[in-house]
Amino acid sequence: MSFTKRSSIRSSAVFSPTVTPAGEFCPDCDAAAELSSLSKRRASCLGRGAGKSMNCRMLACLAGLLLGVHSLRAQIVTITMPTTINAGATTIGSPAVNLATAQIVVQGTTLTINRTDTVSIASLTLVVSGGNPAVLTHEPGTRIDLNISGSVSVDANSRIDADLKGLLGSSGAGAGQSGNGFNGGGAGYGGAGGDSRNSSQAVLTTTGLGGVCYGFDQASIFRPTALGSGGGNAWVGGAPDVSTGGVGGGAVRLVVGGSTTLNGTITARGGNGIYRSSPDRAGGGGAGGSIFITTASLFGAGSITASGGGSDFSYGGGGGGGRVSIISNSPNLDSINPLDVS
Repeated sequence: MSFTKRSSIRSSAVFSPTVTPAGEFCPDCDAAAELSSLSKRRASCLGRGAGKSMNCRMLACLAGLLLGVHSLRAQIVTITMPTTINAGATTIGSPAVNLATAQIVVQGTTLTINRTDTVSIASLTLVVSGGNPAVLTHEPGTRIDLNISGSVSVDANSRIDADLKGLLGSSGAGAGQSGNGFNGGGAGYGGAGGDSRNSSQAVLTTTGLGGVCYGFDQASIFRPTALGSGGGNAWVGGAPDVSTGGVGGGAVRLVVGGSTTLNGTITARGGNGIYRSSPDRAGGGGAGGSIFITTASLFGAGSITASGGGSDFSYGGGGGGGRVSIISNSPNLDSINPLDVS
């Protein structure tokens, strides 16, 4: 598999408007300042007459914008029952809270993403409850793609789990090969898939071989978002058994504006190929998926894994690893136990 550890420089621009305190008047035009007391500094118009009117209108417009932003306060949403965020959903919880302002706390249950677009939330916390871990996962063929304005925290018993959520057996750009009379080859993605036992490389019979690597453009290497390909299916009774090829790993993308504390796990592992006793054949392992994290800082004693799957009895080929990329300006990037990336 491939792993990228990079650092980036973040920059931000801060605009601090001067605002007349609530209940006071503009000293130049006597216009009431109906503003929230967001600042103790006084604003004054730049002139009288036409200028006065224009500047007051600008001040009123600024007041509306500030009050609008002020009303978009983050709200805690505690998830204690299995919950799914489906395509098109804009709210979560009961009573409903806008996703963009939701500080989501998953307690001892599973939150599932069932969509392929980016979902914006305020923060995310996964914590064990009643002995049950908190899990964030996604439906097969979709992905976890979160833009989080605040922080992320995963406790030691909880996880972000995209295992076996990628492509099915014998599918994808790096699918393991499959053919009558052969075991399935392992799938490839970040690394190539392994050849199966008794695979053939003859000119006219290239089957049972491992799948190839793919996604070599810069965006795919440093910002991986692809699903892992499926291992080659074993043939049973003259036809491929579509349940034997290992499923590829899923995809996790987290863009975190604040800190990420990982004491649990983030995984996108490929599944194992399955063995069939008659006719003594096995499918290949699925390739690992992708994990892409951008965060201001990264702490914890957890692990991040996008490994490929194996194969029962080692008949089929093993799946290649996926891709992991972490972009952060954190000086503690190596502190994760040390950073366990496989």
